[in-house]
Amino acid sequence: MLMKVLLPLAAVFVCFMINPIFGLIASFAALLICLYYFLPNLYAVQGNKLFSKGDLQGAEKWYNRAVNTGRASDKLKLAYGILQLRSGKPEAAQRQLDELARKKSAKPEIKQQAKQYRCMAYCKQGRMDEAMEDAQELFEVTKNTITYGIMGYFMHLTDAPADETLKLCEEAYEYNADDRDIVDNLALAYYRAGQYEKAKEYTDKLVENNPTFVEAFYHGALVEEALGNMDKAREYLKKLPECNRTYMTTVSQEAIDTLTERLGG
Repeated sequence: MLMKVLLPLAAVFVCFMINPIFGLIASFAALLICLYYFLPNLYAVQGNKLFSKGDLQGAEKWYNRAVNTGRASDKLKLAYGILQLRSGKPEAAQRQLDELARKKSAKPEIKQQAKQYRCMAYCKQGRMDEAMEDAQELFEVTKNTITYGIMGYFMHLTDAPADETLKLCEEAYEYNADDRDIVDNLALAYYRAGQYEKAKEYTDKLVENNPTFVEAFYHGALVEEALGNMDKAREYLKKLPECNRTYMTTVSQEAIDTLTERLGG
């Protein structure tokens, strides 16, 4: 990419040395060349501005323009796929990410990230067999914070045996005790194993810093309910409207409404 900038600049310099008019013509040509090569990135910059303002749909439109130039980098295409997923378009995201995951010339880290998000795209489509297959493949190759988090979440979703889920979630916690998804998965694993006091240790850890994600307070409410602490459970539920709900939130509004009704909140 650097050479695509340096070569036109060098040509402009030489043309100015020969003749100022040639230099102006070369400058204009160099500008057109730079626009040609950098147009996808300029579009992506506009998309990032809108994304930072919370306008996912607007950001997606700019990224779509960037990709449709036919000159977008794999990194930009990956960002577009992730944005499609966050915008609630798992089918489109899955197609975009699948293309990168299968691309022979893509860098290993790009393919790895594409597969990680493709897992979630499959999940959001209800294609859990494919989601779990991807997750297990990733986990066998690399055990890190992301793959531990994905595996724990998917094991909960697929109702894997409680002891197996708990074992993996404990292993994940040993790997990274500071990741919120790993802590949340472990709390839920203890809850589903009937170890409510143990689960409370981790839900307390999640909520002590006033988080803004739904799962912390919802799972905290479940645990407090199981322990008979109904007032505490209702207190947690009252925090939910203040939390950020996105397409990637793993707790449905229906589940929240059901718990609220059960607690008489």
